[in-house]
Amino acid sequence: MAVAASSAPTLAQPQMFQRATVLENATLLTGEGRVLENAKVIIRGGQLAGLGTRAETPGNARTTDLAGRFVTAGLIDPNGALALTGGDASPDATARAADAFNAYDRLAVQDAWRNGVTAMFVPARGGLGVLGTGAVVRLAPRERGGFGEMLEGDAALCIDLGSGANAIARAEAFASIIADMRAAELYREAKEIYEEELETYEEKIAERAKQSANGAGSGSGSASGGEGRGSRGRGGSQADGGDGNGGNGGEGGSSEEITKPTQPDPNRAYDVLLRAIDGELPVRVTAHRSSDILNALRLRTQFNLDLVIVGATDADLVAAQIAEAGVAVVLDPVIGPGSLRSPARVHRMRDVASALTRAGVRWSVGSGASSGEASRSVLLAAQEVTDGSADAFTIATRRAAEAIGQQARLGALRPGQAADLVVWSGHPLEPGSFVERVYINGRVVFTSPRSELEGGR
Repeated sequence: MAVAASSAPTLAQPQMFQRATVLENATLLTGEGRVLENAKVIIRGGQLAGLGTRAETPGNARTTDLAGRFVTAGLIDPNGALALTGGDASPDATARAADAFNAYDRLAVQDAWRNGVTAMFVPARGGLGVLGTGAVVRLAPRERGGFGEMLEGDAALCIDLGSGANAIARAEAFASIIADMRAAELYREAKEIYEEELETYEEKIAERAKQSANGAGSGSGSASGGEGRGSRGRGGSQADGGDGNGGNGGEGGSSEEITKPTQPDPNRAYDVLLRAIDGELPVRVTAHRSSDILNALRLRTQFNLDLVIVGATDADLVAAQIAEAGVAVVLDPVIGPGSLRSPARVHRMRDVASALTRAGVRWSVGSGASSGEASRSVLLAAQEVTDGSADAFTIATRRAAEAIGQQARLGALRPGQAADLVVWSGHPLEPGSFVERVYINGRVVFTSPRSELEGGR
């Protein structure tokens, strides 16, 4: 998509009267294949109002001269564990990563900013099987203290097939997931039957009331002068004016017993699973072994899930099947928390990434969900699996935004997108380049102690 170079898009009325911020003399990496030199970025109302080489600076704007520094969209971590406080010991579909996010973990958030990360997907954690829902968090400061704007508190259902567990545990986990999904479908059927039976019950009650009203005059007008005593006291026959059931003779002669149906007990976990089955909630399945990846694809087919595969260490062995299913993949980083850089693992993950690319699978790479202490440098993670190619930047921005379902607002320099920006000292992929400044919602949230930038605060 081309970037507007000469004019800003039409702005919402409140934004038109907000003071603009302009970054001048910037080198823009748009995230969509374009490089614009000596360009401007116009920020207003927390959004990109315009950018390009011929964009005009609005009157009364705050300006910062970047002197050729590089500007990119904020990096996105499509699978991280920043500021998570452990996991649920007995998770189910109702557990929420949003509730486990520590909004006051300043050091973790600042480390993310230092690496240029402005948003991330935080998964639910806690063992095998259905773990709960993950969240998409924008790492913006909160007005009343703390950090973290929940763009989506329930962004995806998280499932772990336990590729690191033994064969029996993995088989049991897979069987339990299928059982839970089927139980959710039966729960829906029971609710639908209840609704139908309740409607029938209410219709019968209304009809009984109508018959009672219509029969009141004839039922009271008995030979005894309106007493109808033959039926009222002892449940006489219909000829006596009774209802044949010991009731009021004015009920029109019906003897049918009307029983109110029993409503199924509410089940929040099944409600969440049904959202996934109905395609309203994406499903992220962590699977590393090729057999587990194929099981994830079976879940997708059986329950019509909007699937994303996470981890995918052996994805190259089943890349064709993944591509045929149209499923996206989020790879784990080459260097995990507390581990050394293994040349064997580097080559392995590059083989996986190459195989997915050849098969036409859309993939990205996250920092990994196993530890909140891992480096948040998703750009480094992307460089490792791409052998330092220019695609690494696209993977850490636009493609990562697609992986978390936020491509409409994040991941590229484009008018109308959120003004979540990173200013780099040099080209982001060059050794020695570092993050000088980070903007979120158009406001400066981080400036490196090494930065020589002035103004713009």
